[in-house]
Amino acid sequence: FYIEQKSPDLIWINLPTWIITDRTEAKINHIIAELPKHQTTKCIVLDVRNNLGGDSRWGTALLESLFTSPYVDQVRDTLYADVFKEWRVTRENIASVVDIATRSKMQFGQNSEQFEQAQKLVQGMEQALENKQLFYRANTTASEPITGASPSENTVTAKIIVLMNYKTGGSCLMFINELKQLYHNVLLIGQKTDGDAPYWDSRPLVLPSQRFMLSLPTAVIRNYTSKGFFLQNVENFRLRMSQILPINMSDHLHSGII
Repeated sequence: FYIEQKSPDLIWINLPTWIITDRTEAKINHIIAELPKHQTTKCIVLDVRNNLGGDSRWGTALLESLFTSPYVDQVRDTLYADVFKEWRVTRENIASVVDIATRSKMQFGQNSEQFEQAQKLVQGMEQALENKQLFYRANTTASEPITGASPSENTVTAKIIVLMNYKTGGSCLMFINELKQLYHNVLLIGQKTDGDAPYWDSRPLVLPSQRFMLSLPTAVIRNYTSKGFFLQNVENFRLRMSQILPINMSDHLHSGII
């Protein structure tokens, strides 16, 4: 991660992943803090080549920093009005979501919206399990409507260039799609991506040999493709999701489809 001023008219921002660790959190927070200064810079380059995705909330935080939260919330409310997740209700999947809640608390704090949403998800899935439901429906993507608020305006004048390649995927494609909805002056440069899929979250399953790991989808996004999101062909997606990953490669490969 880095943000660099190449010239008075050009800012270059490298965003290799949305999987944030203790080692990289300070770097992405620095980028988020710097973005408001560059609303009127002539050109901003966002390099997301090889960004396989991760926690989409970091992409949202970047957009909110550059475009302001009210403007981003206003656009996201429209974009995700009828989009929702359905979580497969099993004890193993609930345990996976508990882990998400724990990490949200560590990354964003006990009083954060992210931790509150994760807690609600755990409670909802536990109740669904008690009621013997196969799925739990959650709409956690759109923000809460701001009642009575006047429409926000886009104050960004910079031309935004996004560098991408075939490895750009997952929640990074969600970030790019939101960016396109937020601001018309966006140019995409690079390769055709591998596409996205309606299966979003997943959890790891290490096989008894301890040498391989499966990645099991835990949730599906409904009405996702109707919003113009990227979708690869189903056969290619099925092949990728059924891959068995060597355990010594799993940290890198598995993280891209969580």
